[in-house]
Amino acid sequence: MKKIFLILLGLILSLAMVEAILRISDTLVEKPYVEEISGSLYRYDDLLGWSMLPNVSVKQASRDFNVVYKTNAQGFRSDADFLRIKTKKRIAVLGDSFVFGVGVPLDQAFSKLIETETNDEVMDFGVSGYDPGQYLLLLQNQALKYDPDVVVYALYLGNDIEDVVLDHPYQGDRYKPYFDIEDGKLAVKNVPPPDEKARLENVDTRIKNRLFYDSLSWILKLKSFDLVKNLVKDQFYPILEKGGLVKNPNDYEKNFEVIRLILKETVKKLAGKKLVVLVVPSMNIKHNYLEKELGSKIGDILREEKIPFVDLTPQILNDSEKYYFPHEGHWNVFGHALAAKSGIVDLLND
Repeated sequence: MKKIFLILLGLILSLAMVEAILRISDTLVEKPYVEEISGSLYRYDDLLGWSMLPNVSVKQASRDFNVVYKTNAQGFRSDADFLRIKTKKRIAVLGDSFVFGVGVPLDQAFSKLIETETNDEVMDFGVSGYDPGQYLLLLQNQALKYDPDVVVYALYLGNDIEDVVLDHPYQGDRYKPYFDIEDGKLAVKNVPPPDEKARLENVDTRIKNRLFYDSLSWILKLKSFDLVKNLVKDQFYPILEKGGLVKNPNDYEKNFEVIRLILKETVKKLAGKKLVVLVVPSMNIKHNYLEKELGSKIGDILREEKIPFVDLTPQILNDSEKYYFPHEGHWNVFGHALAAKSGIVDLLND
């Protein structure tokens, strides 16, 4: 027993020493996460888990960008309030941080660019961290009040398929609603989600935050992981899959069925109005075997449900470095421009 204790103590002291060295000379490791954010952008939401505060201005700075976000009276990123009165064709865009436009000025974000291209009114309902289940809830409880003629869902292959059946985002720690299947129908769960106090009281959450966001030695581990991935390239994910270290596409059968039902319910709610889907790959798509397979399955579902869509994967696959922030991982201005020029406008005008 004493020997085990000494081994554990030695391991803890070793990790503490590595962390101390890295903090003293943190130029060895570039922290890819946000370095500065002024003020609060989010609030607890008893349906969606979180939503944005109305009429706030928040600056976010990182190694990749320095940008100010402003929300309107409805709590969405926009330079104008959303009005019920409609004077032209109206497009509602729902998505996560890619639609919100993390890191880019508002006038260079995807929604603004397609507004310019179409000369229609475009309402950006993007909220960082949301998944397709939250898109549906947001649509039926808020966006439909503005009577959109077309609705766009941006489906991010990096985590949306994973998140849709979880009570918190795979890469986050806020609680949220999710959908299950009961008797072949969608059933919303975890409403209202636990609030911020419950999140902070969760021991696992506190440990996760400390390790993932604050620890430089953890970031060094991630850097090493990326180095190995880049060396073995296309063999990286098959190797992990064979070793049982990552899921394979067959593990997502329920996730895909939930997404299919969410899409069908969305079409039903739109009552004859048009739904268009933009499939968004991650910056790692080039060597991510699993993500390619998941994207292919999403394409099959959209074709089977006769939902028009644009998949950005072929356009991004061999040149992803051009379209994403190198550390932070969201679209840069070139990524937003590509998305707006991808063929989505033709589907919106069709």
